[in-house]
Amino acid sequence: MEKLIEVIENSDYIETGAPQNAAKARIYGKGMVEAGFADLPEEYIKFCSHFNGVWTDGTQVYAIDPEEGFLEDVLAKNDDWIYATSQQQLVLGENDFDFLVYDAEEEVYFMLDKDYGKLGRRFEELEQAVAVLLGL
Repeated sequence: MEKLIEVIENSDYIETGAPQNAAKARIYGKGMVEAGFADLPEEYIKFCSHFNGVWTDGTQVYAIDPEEGFLEDVLAKNDDWIYATSQQQLVLGENDFDFLVYDAEEEVYFMLDKDYGKLGRRFEELEQAVAVLLGL
């Protein structure tokens, strides 16, 4: 994760949200469970403790209860998301072509084609998935 964090920090074109408190993020995740969703993955909480959401040219990783107006909230996006085939799937971000999805049951991340709903690449780690989403 450190390499991805360094790349984002040194980027001139990626906008980031202020770091989210990890304890607050875990409480937010429990609220998502109470709302019928899977809990937030620990890797995502760690990422948001560095950058609570990122945005660049139509690509974003959603934030946890963001304060910045240009970032979208992960709970709100999952409330609106119609592609989930299981309550164990969370959408964590998107670009022009794909959604970034976490499957809590399988503990994997994957890309889901926005137009056709086809499963794309699968990732064991969030770092790899976010790097592909952002085109890094």
